[in-house]
Amino acid sequence: MAHDEESRPLLRGDGEQAKPKAGGVAAGYKAMPISFLASCAMAATAASTVYAYAHILCRDASRCEDAEKATYASAVAAATTVANVCGLVAVGIYERMPTRAGLGLWVGLRAASVVVLAAGVLRKSIVLALGARVLEGLATDNTLHMTLNALYARAADQRVVGRLMSASLALYMAGMALSPALAALLADFRVSFAAALAVFAVAAAYLAVVGRLDEPKISSGSSSESTGESSSGSSSDGGHRGGGIVRPAVYLGSDAVLAAHGGAMLLYNAGVSYMFPALMVHATLRFGFSAKHNGLLLSVAAGSSALYLVAAAWAARPGRNAAAALVSLAVLAAAMCGLATVPVAWALFPGVACAALGLAAPSFVKAHLVQRRPHDSLAVAALSVAEGAGSLVSAPLLGGWQSAHPGGSVLFVAAGLALASAVVFAVGCRR
Repeated sequence: MAHDEESRPLLRGDGEQAKPKAGGVAAGYKAMPISFLASCAMAATAASTVYAYAHILCRDASRCEDAEKATYASAVAAATTVANVCGLVAVGIYERMPTRAGLGLWVGLRAASVVVLAAGVLRKSIVLALGARVLEGLATDNTLHMTLNALYARAADQRVVGRLMSASLALYMAGMALSPALAALLADFRVSFAAALAVFAVAAAYLAVVGRLDEPKISSGSSSESTGESSSGSSSDGGHRGGGIVRPAVYLGSDAVLAAHGGAMLLYNAGVSYMFPALMVHATLRFGFSAKHNGLLLSVAAGSSALYLVAAAWAARPGRNAAAALVSLAVLAAAMCGLATVPVAWALFPGVACAALGLAAPSFVKAHLVQRRPHDSLAVAALSVAEGAGSLVSAPLLGGWQSAHPGGSVLFVAAGLALASAVVFAVGCRR
């Protein structure tokens, strides 16, 4: 019986990792605007979110008292941890959804988180702010990239997977660069919440009109194309569905190559996921940065990374992915060491621009894995589990360190994790 591909889950069981038809690349390009729109909306509130906690917890948000500083840093770390726990669980939800439905759910949850956070700021309620983090955790950038990268991994021409991933991440970083700069011009940081909701509305409208994103596939077994697979509870993959996050997690340990790539992403996210919140907390407490200044920091970081990714996408070659990943991680570690020791506020900006070059590392690592495991979209979900685990560790580790040791020393810890990620990835490349 004919079956609408849009109702199929995003990823398949191990026996159904199907090769797409030639339209796979076109489907990838159709999905890319969501990467840009989502990042615009997220970035509009990224700096304001950190500042919002200061607004809720401190009498004067621009000058927290000593007794309030530890509470402020701890609240940001706790909120990030809550989001990361929810994000790890959410992998099992998005993994079973078709691409457009998954992106629609992501946009809806993320928009709802903005509404709840705005209510928390107006009422000065830390409970509402944490509730917003729960919703945000169910729609993290990790799950967004997982959904998009799983689509790219099914491209008919596997040689362009790295280019698709780099271009998508470049669009994401471009949105991150534009939105904070615009938000920094606004006198009231609450207005950034309204701007974010407007962009999310545009993203939802685009998803409503773009049509099907998942292209028809040719399964490894022809019988699965016309039989019980049309039912979400079919016997062909029903045993896998109940596992949710378990299936990609188990698959992560299925062989040494996949485990090494996953370990590298875990260590990378452990060092990077909380790096910018930690840097913004440091900048706020040490140099008196406001939402405007923190927004400019994010803008510089995202803009630098976007330019680097555009160049990387243009020059993408399968044989260069491993070297590009190692160089990006090394530059990131060196830049974070520099950021930890800057004596004046203006020096943060060139330091962040250098560190931003390391933000391209995940696209190179994933492209290298797909190069070795063609059409294996479940491997993309497995890496997302590793990334989620790293993000989960990041906030307690770096946030806890920052609470106990105020200052820039937390960035040395992040640099060490980036170097460890490079070592693990290099070991995986030699297998």
